[in-house]
Amino acid sequence: MTTPSELLTSGTFFQLFQLLRLEPDTKALVDALIRDGDADSAAAAFDQEVVAAVQPHLAALTAALNDPALSAERRLVEVALFARRLALLLKAFASDRFILPASPDEGVVTGSASMDEHIERMWRQLERTPQRIAHEAQRGTLIAPPEAYIAPGGRFWELFYWDSFFTAVGLAASGRAAMVAHIAHNFVHLIETLGYIPNGARTYFLGRSQTPYTVFMFDLLRAAAPQLWGDVVLRRRYVAALEKEYRFWMDQDGTHTGRAVSVGGVMLNRHWSNVATPRPEGYNEDISAAFAKGLDDIDPETSAEAAQLYRDLRAACESGWDFSTRWLVRDFAGGYSLHSIRTTQILPIDLNCQLYSYERRLADTTGKLAYRDAAERRKAAILANFWDEDLGWFTDRLIPADGRTGDLEPTGVLSIAGVYPLFCELLTWKDDAHLIERLARTLETRFLFPGGVVTTLIRRADGEGFGEQWDYPNGWAPHQWAAVAGLAQYGYSDLAAKIAIRFVDLARQVYDRTGKMMEKYNVADLSRLAGGGEYKSQEGFGWTNGVVVACQRYLREGKTFWLPAGA
Repeated sequence: MTTPSELLTSGTFFQLFQLLRLEPDTKALVDALIRDGDADSAAAAFDQEVVAAVQPHLAALTAALNDPALSAERRLVEVALFARRLALLLKAFASDRFILPASPDEGVVTGSASMDEHIERMWRQLERTPQRIAHEAQRGTLIAPPEAYIAPGGRFWELFYWDSFFTAVGLAASGRAAMVAHIAHNFVHLIETLGYIPNGARTYFLGRSQTPYTVFMFDLLRAAAPQLWGDVVLRRRYVAALEKEYRFWMDQDGTHTGRAVSVGGVMLNRHWSNVATPRPEGYNEDISAAFAKGLDDIDPETSAEAAQLYRDLRAACESGWDFSTRWLVRDFAGGYSLHSIRTTQILPIDLNCQLYSYERRLADTTGKLAYRDAAERRKAAILANFWDEDLGWFTDRLIPADGRTGDLEPTGVLSIAGVYPLFCELLTWKDDAHLIERLARTLETRFLFPGGVVTTLIRRADGEGFGEQWDYPNGWAPHQWAAVAGLAQYGYSDLAAKIAIRFVDLARQVYDRTGKMMEKYNVADLSRLAGGGEYKSQEGFGWTNGVVVACQRYLREGKTFWLPAGA
C-alpha cells in the first residue's frame, strides 16, 4: 500500500517532477494534497498515464542516441525534446491528481491602516484549526498535532518548532494565553509520540529536530497561564516531556544517535540528521550541491561523500540556520560555497547553551543531581572552549578528531548565536562580570546596525550584499528577541531598548512601503529588502509578528514577558 507521503516525497514520480523542476519551488510538490486521498490509485495512474505513454518516445530516444549518423549536438537536442515531452505528461498528471499549494502571495491580508492592525488580523489568518489539519494530514505529508497553532506563513503552513516559540512570545505579550497553551500542548504531544519535535510537522522532516526551545516554551506558558501551570498532573506531564526531549539530544533514547559528542569527557552537542539523503523539500538544491562538489556518484547508498553532504545539509536545517556561512568552509579566494558545508563537524554555541538550560531546569524540577552535574560540566566546557577573549564573543568550535579538549579550533565565523550565553542565563555577575560586559560591548559595536542585530558579519566578496540568507546583511526576528531578552536579564535595558526600537521601526517602515510583515529583514541598509537563500523572503510572518509585539511590550513595561510574574 502506498501512502500519500511516500508518493509525494520519494519514488520515480517524485524524482522526475523535482529534477525537471516543474514547479519553481521544490517545496510545492511535497506539500501537495492527493485529490481523492487514494495514493494507490494515483500511483497506478502514473504507471498508465505517464510511464506507459512515454515508452514509445523513450524507445525512439534510445535509437537516436545509438544512431552513429547523428551528431553529438543532435543527440543532445533529442534528449531535450524527450525531457520536454515528459515534462508535459508529468505536469498534466500532477494537475489531475494533486492539489498543489497556492502561491504564498495569495490570500494575504493587506491594506490594514497600520502595522499593528495588520498583525492583529494576521493572527486569525495564520491560525490552523485541528479539523483542517487532520483533513490535510490524511491526503498529504502534514503531521497533525491535536490542537490549533499559528503557522509561520508564506510557503510554511505546518507547525515549525522554533518559529512557534517566538510566535508564542508575541501571543503571550498580546494576552492570547489560550493559543500559547495550544502550542505548548502540541509540543508535548509531538515529544510523547515521536520522542522529539521535528524541524516542522511534516513527514519529510522526520529524522531531524530543530534548535530546542521547549524549556523556554514552558517558562512562557507559566507566565502567560499560571492557573494552567498550577495543574500538578499537567506540570508532571510537561516535565516528563522535557526529560524525553533531553534524552533525544543526548543520544539516550536508543533510537536517534549522533547529536551528543564526548569532548574531553564532557558531553557536548551538535546538529545531526538520522537521514542522509537529499531533502525532499530541497531535492534539486541538494543534487546541485553534490554536482557542484564534483561528485561523480551522488547516490548516498553507494557514495559515503554524497551521504555526508546530504546529512550536513539536513543538519543545518535542524539548526534553523539554513543556510549560513556558520556551517561552510572558506575557500582560498575568500568565498563560501554551499557544497563545503560541515555542520556535523561543529559544536554550536547556541545549541550547547540551550541544552545547559534544559539541564539546569530539569535539575530544579526533578531534584536529580545528574542534571545539575551535567549543567555544571557543560558550563565549564563552554567557558573554557567557546569564549574568544580577543574578539570578546562566544563562537562555534570544531569537533576535535581525537576527542580532546584544550584549545578547540574556532570556525572563524562570528555570528549572533554568541548572544545565547545571555539569553540562556549561563553567566552570573558574581563569576562572569568581565564576559558579560565584553558581550554587551561587542554586540553593540559589531552586530548592531540601523535596523537591529545582524546574523553574521560575513559579507559577500562581490559587494552585492546577499549570499546565504542567514548572513549579513539580514537580521531575523528570533535573534532580535534573544538579544533583547538576554541583555534585559543582565540589566542592559538601554541597549536592549535600542535593539527593540530599531527592529520595530524597521518592520514598520517595510510594512508602510509594502503592506507586508516579512520573514527576514535587511538591517544594514534600510532602503533594501532582505535577500539571499534558496527562496525569496516570505511574508506573513508568525515570528516577526510575535517579536514585534513582544518588543513593543518590552519598551512599554521594561521587562521580557515570558519570565514568571514578578521576575
